[in-house]
Amino acid sequence: MAPRKNATVIRIDKHLRLAAGSAPAKMPAGDAPFPAARTKLMIESSPRYVWPATITDLGDLRLRHPLIVTLEDHGDEFIASWHEVEAWAAGKTEAQAIDLLKDEVVALFREIGSMPDDQLGKLPKRWKRALRAIIADEP
Repeated sequence: MAPRKNATVIRIDKHLRLAAGSAPAKMPAGDAPFPAARTKLMIESSPRYVWPATITDLGDLRLRHPLIVTLEDHGDEFIASWHEVEAWAAGKTEAQAIDLLKDEVVALFREIGSMPDDQLGKLPKRWKRALRAIIADEP
C-alpha cells in the first residue's frame, strides 16, 4: 500500500528505544536490553480531531496523580499517546487505544524503572524520571 500524498511513513521500532540511548554496559553480547522487538509501520497524516484524555488507573500500579495523554481521531483508528515518554498505541476505539497505551506505559516502567541510570541513554533517563514522577510503585 503506497502512502497518500503528503503523508509521512514512519518506522517505529520500540526495541531501539533503549538501544539508541545506549545499551547496558554489562550486558553479554547478543542479548537484547528487553523483550523482542515490536516494529510497526505507520502512515502518519493529520488527525481529524485531537483532544486530551485522563488516565487515572494503571492496573496494579498506583498513580501519584492522573496522567494526561493525547487522543487523536484518524477516522479509521484512534491514537493515544504520552509524548513525554514517547509512548503511543493505536486502536479501533478510544477505549482500546487508551487501554493499549496503559499497557505500553506499564511495560516501559517495568523495562527501565529498575535499570541503573548509568546503563541508560539521555532520553531513557528522562523517561524514567517522568515515569517515577507519576507512578508511586517500585518497578
